[in-house]
Amino acid sequence: MSAAARPLRCRCGAVRGSLDTGPRETIHARCHCRDCRAAYTLRDEPDPGAVDLVMAAQSRLTLKAGAENLRCYRNGPRAPLRWYAACCGAPLFLSTSTPRLAHLSVNADRLEGDLGPIRAAFFRPEKPTHQGLAAVIPHSLAKLLAENLQGAWKRSPLFQGGEPIAEPHVLSPEERRASLAALTV
Repeated sequence: MSAAARPLRCRCGAVRGSLDTGPRETIHARCHCRDCRAAYTLRDEPDPGAVDLVMAAQSRLTLKAGAENLRCYRNGPRAPLRWYAACCGAPLFLSTSTPRLAHLSVNADRLEGDLGPIRAAFFRPEKPTHQGLAAVIPHSLAKLLAENLQGAWKRSPLFQGGEPIAEPHVLSPEERRASLAALTV
């Protein structure tokens, strides 16, 4: 594990790994969107109001144990994948549906250690609704390009042969409504 790698674990500890969180590799962000918050209410947790995320390339994630406990769902047929631990229900990651688009957002409450200041905030209730996009967009595009040019996207532990390691479940309209109904605002 590199000096910048942060241990990662689900609530019960069955899923374990690490994320390389070097300052040039990740962006610590906060998201207030309904979908990020509903990832918790869908797992029978309270609405967090906002979700802290660490944005990185998928190749920065290492899984050491419990990959067989990973499950994913999407809010619609083309929506990104939301990963969680089937063992304890802990929301873990948000990824694109293909490893070539190598973006990953890790739920910061599953990482250990100081992740530094929050550099971006999305869907804030106040105006302007987004803050820090000027840093996030170029950083994400540069990482995506680098991952593709170097072939690093092939090292995503969430995909095998270009397919997710768990069959994505598409939420039914009823499941989606129930997860959103549990939000407090």
